[in-house]
Amino acid sequence: MMRMPALSLFLATSLACDDAPSSQTRGPGASCDPSAPSDDCADPALWCTSAATCATRPVLGEVCDPAPCLDGLHCHIDKRCGELRAEGEACASSFECEPALVCNHGELPELFAVGLCRALAPEGAPCGYEHAALELIGRALAPHDDRLDRGDCLPGLSCAPGFPPPGGTDAPPSCAPSKGVACFFSGVCTLDGSLPLGAPCTRSAACESGVCAVFEPPLSATALPGFGKGGEWLGPRVGRCVGPDDALVTCGRADPCPATFTCIDRQCIAPHTQRPGEVCSDPAGVECALGLVCDGRACRYP
Repeated sequence: MMRMPALSLFLATSLACDDAPSSQTRGPGASCDPSAPSDDCADPALWCTSAATCATRPVLGEVCDPAPCLDGLHCHIDKRCGELRAEGEACASSFECEPALVCNHGELPELFAVGLCRALAPEGAPCGYEHAALELIGRALAPHDDRLDRGDCLPGLSCAPGFPPPGGTDAPPSCAPSKGVACFFSGVCTLDGSLPLGAPCTRSAACESGVCAVFEPPLSATALPGFGKGGEWLGPRVGRCVGPDDALVTCGRADPCPATFTCIDRQCIAPHTQRPGEVCSDPAGVECALGLVCDGRACRYP
């Protein structure tokens, strides 16, 4: 049997490979697998839709979300592709801002999901903070827990919530139903370790005591500005600076509650958080929702 020379065999194989159609090239309308992260239609100008077909990625000014923008562009708060935002331009997250800038949500408190691209803010400048999650109630924030603080301030500063203490006469900031969009509030950049006991806080490092704990927000049984129908609090749920030895879960003679709190049934009751019919002990009704009185046993309407 005659054997083909090695060089001829190599050339024949190379030609066969060059003539074979590529199985990796897929254009608009071609099938793809949206569950496979690597299946990107083999073209950076295309993306794999939920309908399992390749589609063209939107370019500058075109609508995005869920469609990802073309490389180098970002999907902004108006749901259109654009370049990175410069100092002072509107943003929804820091990913939209140019390097060295963050999306500061403290300057536009009336627009709860919109911020401005800014450099890290100095002491006394506006900053943004978030509503505390339900799982944080009754707990002290860990030293490096930044879930409430947006990180808009320079190192050594924390965002101090800019609303009156619970029970104050001024209306707290309110947040409209956000339909899943994050809700932010406006505060002021404050030196770490400067907030006194009882002050609203977003980080434990901000408090003189070194402890910022989250409690149930106050309620109102009557129609007051800043409170919703049924007495629910519309303002943000944040932390309060408490002493390092203050009881957060159970209390008693050897386990004191934070200042202005009351210990009832071994539980620290925050001011103005008890609803009609719930237990109270202070004749002044400090534990009861605003607008209720305490008859020595339970909160009731006057």
